[in-house]
Formats: sequence, C-alpha cells, structure tokens
Amino acid sequence: ITFVHVTHTQLEAIAVADLVVVMDQGRIEQAASAHEIYTLPASAYVARFMGGQNVLAGTVVSVEGGVATLVDGTGARFATPVKSAAPAEGQQIACCVRRDRVEVEKLHAPSRSSGDATNVVSGAVHAIEYQGSYVKVTIDVPRSEQFVANLADHVFFATPLDIGDAVLARWATEDVHLLTGDSTQPPTGARPAPLRGRERGSRSG
Repeated sequence: ITFVHVTHTQLEAIAVADLVVVMDQGRIEQAASAHEIYTLPASAYVARFMGGQNVLAGTVVSVEGGVATLVDGTGARFATPVKSAAPAEGQQIACCVRRDRVEVEKLHAPSRSSGDATNVVSGAVHAIEYQGSYVKVTIDVPRSEQFVANLADHVFFATPLDIGDAVLARWATEDVHLLTGDSTQPPTGARPAPLRGRERGSRSG
C-alpha cells in the first residue's frame, strides 16, 4: 500500500519512509532515500532542515586535485571534495559537515596540526547538552552562525569542556559534502525537479 505521510518531525520521517521529500514553500527541494537526504543533502536548506549538519559558505579561491577551497567572510578556509562539475574560482558555494564528524579541543591544548588552518573554526562554548550516547556542544563563532559538534560521550568526558571555554573545532576534508542545489542561502522557492517513476509513490513528505 502506497501512502503519503506528512510530518514536520525529521526523525519520524527518516524512520518510517522509503522515500523522503523535503519541501520549501510548496516546492520540492530534494526527494531521496532517508540515508541520502541526511548524509548527502542537495542544498543548504535541506541540510539545515534535516539537522545534523553544519553549513559552511564562501567564495572559491582554488580547485585542485578534486578539492575546492573556499574562504568565508571571516577569512576562514574550508576544503570540500568535488565529485562532479567543479565550481569556478570566484563562485559562491556552500558545503556541509556532519556534527558527528567534528573534533573539538580547548585552544590552550596542544594542537595536532596547528599549522593547517583549513577546515578549522574557533569560538567559545555556548551550550553543552548531554544526549546519552553523545554530548551536543554548541559553539559561538564570531561573525558567523553557531557551529555544533556531537561528541561521543567517552570522548567528551575524557577532556570535558565548560560553557565559555575557548575552543577549536576541526574536521577532515573527506567528511565535507558540497551542496549543489544552491549557493550560500536557504532557497526561497526554486523550481522543483519533476518526480519520475516510483518517486511519485512517495511514502513521506
């Protein structure tokens, strides 16, 4: 039996759906499996809506060896793998990294790669939320949106953080996903791609 289940609860959608359809202002942003929607969002809107991702945006300064490097308005540098058509230098793009792929350390702690300023942000701990198997750490980043890391509980409690701590968050380039559905901002009614075949029999929207 094919049925459509409409919900605003993301975890409910990915738990019960064969196909998840994310919509914005009545238009389809992405239609894919729950795993693809969560791990490979098509746009900044989908990444933010589903949660679990930090969205990074900036201007492309180089593309080399299948990796694009971008710089944001604060001067921070991010690198993202390019798996299809490469963006051009000077283009505004967005990418994302999953919260559970981020490492966090206090700024006064010795850094394992302090000479590499790519895929690194610094700020102050804004909130710490214990979730059982992991701890959600929200970081205030100057002149940027908040950055979130989901740290495994054993990792967090081995070197616990406190609210107000100055910290550095880092992640690997291979854990970054390029968002191709838009450039840097959440969409405001872009034209949807038509659904084909079995996609029309969606289970969840």
